[in-house]
Amino acid sequence: MSNYYHLSVNVISRSSGRSAVACSAYRSGQLLRDERYGMTHDYSPRKGISDCGVVTPANAPDWTQDRETLWNTLESYERRKDAQLAREFIVGLPHQLTPEQRKELVEAFIEKELISKGVVADWAIHAPNRKGDERNFHAHIMATMRTVGAEGFEEKKDRSLNSRDQLKNWRTSWAGIQNEMFERLDLRDSDGKILTVEHRSFEAIGLDQEPTVHLGVHATAMERKGIQTELGDLNREIAIRNRDRGIRSYSNAKHQLDNDLSLDNSL
Repeated sequence: MSNYYHLSVNVISRSSGRSAVACSAYRSGQLLRDERYGMTHDYSPRKGISDCGVVTPANAPDWTQDRETLWNTLESYERRKDAQLAREFIVGLPHQLTPEQRKELVEAFIEKELISKGVVADWAIHAPNRKGDERNFHAHIMATMRTVGAEGFEEKKDRSLNSRDQLKNWRTSWAGIQNEMFERLDLRDSDGKILTVEHRSFEAIGLDQEPTVHLGVHATAMERKGIQTELGDLNREIAIRNRDRGIRSYSNAKHQLDNDLSLDNSL
């Protein structure tokens, strides 16, 4: 049986009023001083952050390993008011694994797909929301848009990382890394089969299953408060239609809805 799969990528940009320092502070649950805006972002009281860290290429300067220095330097380097500051990955983590194994998965993806391309990765693993699905472990990975060399950030950004093919490669890689661990650990489902994740769309793998829709920040906030939204209702209708098709999809679609509620972030 296929396990839950999630990988999404978005860009943290000044054009949407965001700060890389603020985003990092929120995701890591730390206090960081934002030099560009003269503010201190203190998220140290925030609960539910299991682990976090910064991974850098081998030839990167030592200062890149310090979260506050890293993002403040990046902010000072980017001069455009609409500058793209960081690329953020949100990945779902298998609940069947131990905390150490989830960390191993995240670090394996970072080493293979980000550090190898010369960027710095700032990661944080979040535990499930107390009001949501208890299986919803996930990680936020902020990667610098610029590569880093021995002297610091490079002058030009690697535009090849913005391609659709690169996104497909990241999705494929994340599935492969998980499946390799499931096989190595001999993790099996209730039918005795090795757990797997599937990154391809339902249509691509020949399933007569209708995918759920992404809720977004505002609908997610309302659903968490018990207020049903049009998008939430649509996903519930899709879950019912999939159940009526006679395939194992109702629980999967419901799980997808629960994960959307837990993975979305407004900052």
